[in-house]
Amino acid sequence: MNYVREGKYRVRFHLGRGSNYLKWQVKNPSGMVSYHDPSSVRLVMLNARLHNRPKVAKHICQGANKTVCAWIECDWVGVTTAKMPPYGKNALMYNPRKLPHWTDKEGKNLDNHTFELIVSNQKFLYSNLKLSDFDNTHLEDAA
Repeated sequence: MNYVREGKYRVRFHLGRGSNYLKWQVKNPSGMVSYHDPSSVRLVMLNARLHNRPKVAKHICQGANKTVCAWIECDWVGVTTAKMPPYGKNALMYNPRKLPHWTDKEGKNLDNHTFELIVSNQKFLYSNLKLSDFDNTHLEDAA
């Protein structure tokens, strides 16, 4: 499933071997892919929906080899080098080895849930921010 729905960005954490291992992968609506080092940038995703392939995730949870089964689809992705303090609220997590769906700290299933804004902080994702939190920050288009 390597397509991007027309007009949407697709973001995922890249776990494939090579020079982009453990980087954020952003695919823009025209299909162009860029990679971003989570230790040096933050991604700001607007109107972001959590996608999952439950059958694949369930197999991974049961011990199968990992393969791409989850991503975030959003209207726009911005990149900033601003180093703001970490956000400890509303953490979003995905680890199909533990649970076969997107989840929060309480373990609630968040598959297909849409958030107005999701922000990365290193390899973690948070949904407790507003775009106005970035008023004094330069955001560049991710792709």
